[in-house]
Amino acid sequence: MNISANAKMDNRRAFSLSVCNKPFVALLMLLFSFPAAAKVNTFSFIEFNIAFLLGLSLPLLLLTSLAKKSMKASWRYPVVLVISLLTLLYASNHVSDNQQLVILASSVVFLSILSVWPILTSASEEYQIASANYIVGGIALSAFGYIATLFIYPKLDAYLVWLLVSGLILLLAFSRLIIITAKYKISIARNVALWLLACVFATALYLWLTVQVSILWLVVSAMLAYLMAMLNTSWSIVKKISQQRKEIEHQKQENAYLVAKPSIYDPITNLPSYAHAIERFGEFLKDDEHKSCAAIVFKPINFKKVNKVLGHQNSDLLLLQFAYCLQKHLEHDSSLLNFAQSSSAIRVARLQSLNFLVVLDLTDEYHPERSVIESLCQQLVAVVPEAMSFKSFSLNFELAFGVALHEYGDSAEQLIANAGDALLMGEKQHQTIAYFDQESILYNERQLLKMERLKQDIEQENLTWRIQPQVELSSKALKGFELQVFWHYQREQLLALDEFVSIAEFSGELYRLTRTMLKQAFHALHRIHQAGVYQPISVNLSSQELLEPDLVDYIEQQLSNYSLSAKYFVIELNETVLLNASERAKLIIDQLRVLGVRICISDFSGSYEALRYLRRLTVQQVKVNCHNIASLEHKEDKAIANALVNLAQVMKLPLIGYGVDTAATGKVFQEVGGRVLQGKMIEDGVELDAIEPWLESWQRQHPSR
Repeated sequence: MNISANAKMDNRRAFSLSVCNKPFVALLMLLFSFPAAAKVNTFSFIEFNIAFLLGLSLPLLLLTSLAKKSMKASWRYPVVLVISLLTLLYASNHVSDNQQLVILASSVVFLSILSVWPILTSASEEYQIASANYIVGGIALSAFGYIATLFIYPKLDAYLVWLLVSGLILLLAFSRLIIITAKYKISIARNVALWLLACVFATALYLWLTVQVSILWLVVSAMLAYLMAMLNTSWSIVKKISQQRKEIEHQKQENAYLVAKPSIYDPITNLPSYAHAIERFGEFLKDDEHKSCAAIVFKPINFKKVNKVLGHQNSDLLLLQFAYCLQKHLEHDSSLLNFAQSSSAIRVARLQSLNFLVVLDLTDEYHPERSVIESLCQQLVAVVPEAMSFKSFSLNFELAFGVALHEYGDSAEQLIANAGDALLMGEKQHQTIAYFDQESILYNERQLLKMERLKQDIEQENLTWRIQPQVELSSKALKGFELQVFWHYQREQLLALDEFVSIAEFSGELYRLTRTMLKQAFHALHRIHQAGVYQPISVNLSSQELLEPDLVDYIEQQLSNYSLSAKYFVIELNETVLLNASERAKLIIDQLRVLGVRICISDFSGSYEALRYLRRLTVQQVKVNCHNIASLEHKEDKAIANALVNLAQVMKLPLIGYGVDTAATGKVFQEVGGRVLQGKMIEDGVELDAIEPWLESWQRQHPSR
């Protein structure tokens, strides 16, 4: 492996001649020192580069050492790089024995350090990539193996061994470069430049071994690679310091913002508030409108009972425990949006009521979106302790989730609202995780159209009014009438009151609808009495919201206008509505009774609460549903109807069976003791304009009654 001294001298002479004949090379050498041809024997080209290296390295090493804590990067790389390069330069000019051996050993260390030079600002990020760590280990093993080979087998072919080892190291270095830059999506220009200069150095060393260039070419290539490595280090240090300054300024601005707006955090849970969550979420979407993300709104669905047991003040402490558990678990999950805008991440926000929000970034996610979302929801369920306690009270939190996936054009506020709607729908359907369906938007739009259409039809009196007679089955005598209202939403779709009363309630037209119903009922009752039939008419109020405060005054006014007695007017209330009525509604019912209006329980079931009303004589009439009593598959309904009929007879209360649509149903109702009924079996419904002709026809068919 030794090269003769004569060959070295020939190389030096050849190099001196080439410098004189090639101005470009001479200009390149000026970057590092005075021309090699300068007649200064006491300060050679290599010695000048040693001095240049020391003068440049010491400040950079000091800067790297000072920036060690903030950058979390190792200072060993530049130290080893400088030592290996100094050894190479010193051996090339001052070592005569085993010069080639020292140069090769220092060169392989120098090349290895260049190959494992940190690509990222923080080395801790690189350590997270296992494959890159294996490559670094392979480079180190190759370098140590090569040095050991030089000392153990000094007679091996230096050219071939260097070619194999340097090629392997450079190939591993390029693989590491590709892996890290692909993972973190960073610019690779400076790192590729360093790798290319490492390739130049390895090539120069090979050419020196084959006596094609002088040692000075090797020195020049090594110095260029060193300068590029130090340039990368300086750039990284400056960039990191700039980032830290920006973070400090941002933290100061956020602290000032917190002082100016203390409501940025929820006072109970110390989590970001609803307004701040929308602001941060909006900024997140504004950065890239094509981002893929999901807004997840969740709540402890069984927390309401805590307020009843502990009171709001104590239950807030339990809610604080709940929020702390969530935040502690999600703090380091980088896939979730940070609502805090600072290094101390807060991944959960508090919305209205008991609702909480997390925003999951799905942009770089390769797994199916729903599986990732459901996995996160399961983590949230698992992180909440099985039983959270306050003093002697404990509660097992049960979570429900509503999810809205981001689509182009959706705003942060709209996404959160959609996720909240999905949560409400999931609660109704007893689902743990419910996804917002775009079809629900169309449904809501259709509901809005229905509300607007109903409002117009009520204003323009485009509703259909009918009366259905109540008849004693044995004698065919008329015992009363029920006013029915229908709404033609579409040409072939006729909706009964119980089918559109909720639309009227949501649209704010319930009060006007109630007054219109009463007005039509008194008008129909007046026409019935004018026809000589003195029987009551009933109006079914299927919602307690129909019981308006001025209802009593309005009924009294209508009775006076038409000169009618209150005993001919009946208010029907569904049993559920009656039992769940508020104190205000019950007061209105009592006022109606005092006025003389009769109260009827519709869908009477014989429950204990309903019997209490009967015992207090608050109700003067009951109605039972007869739709199913004729079916052999519903013997229980038949038995219940029989018991209800007997109960009404014992209490001497008028009982009416409604929904008697077939002769078979009427027969069964009569068998269980029922007498008065209404339904399609008698008459489907009489238009108000046809009251007189229908009454005349009925009396003609049943003259005795």
